[in-house]
Amino acid sequence: MVKESQNALAQVVVSLRQSTTSSNQSDEGFLVAHAKFQPIAPFSRGEQQEFLNNILIRLPLPQYMRPAAAFVVDGFPMMLSGKLDRKAVAQLPLEQEHCSSLAHPQSVTNNKPLTKAEAQLKRLWELCLSMEISKQYRIDSNSDFFHVGGNSTLMLQLQYHICKEFGVSLTFLDLFQHTTLRAMARRVDPSSSALQPGSPNHVD
Repeated sequence: MVKESQNALAQVVVSLRQSTTSSNQSDEGFLVAHAKFQPIAPFSRGEQQEFLNNILIRLPLPQYMRPAAAFVVDGFPMMLSGKLDRKAVAQLPLEQEHCSSLAHPQSVTNNKPLTKAEAQLKRLWELCLSMEISKQYRIDSNSDFFHVGGNSTLMLQLQYHICKEFGVSLTFLDLFQHTTLRAMARRVDPSSSALQPGSPNHVD
């Protein structure tokens, strides 16, 4: 992340957090990044957070190695020896006023109400996603599952819930190719153009 920032960031520390989902299902946890900007970085606090969010989206990393969220800090806790206190970093709060913009890859805000299928699917997302991360975002139809704390393991859980809720069996590849709430809803909603009446439930 420091390299991607073109030296705007002074230090980044990534820690593993244990997640809690509203469905009480456990997973391998999620990564969180805390970043300190260079003192001369010409950004307001909100601009700093937006800058971090954009870096996360651009990181050339596999999804499982990408932090689910990034937060701006003024400094990091240190031990008496002068070394970084990683245990204390892992306890830093996961709250940031401007973190919600990461839900939209191009910072596009959609104020339109959700369709019925989108609202149902949003509820399934919230069943699977970590409560600590998902509460940082305002999910709308433009939101991307992987940009609001989703990962491949959680996608498998989502696949199961979609089949149970909608009676539609989507392939794992199909979910990966339709990761925004709008695109995914079009795949699972029988009344949408993605699934015509009378077509088989299985989507190839």
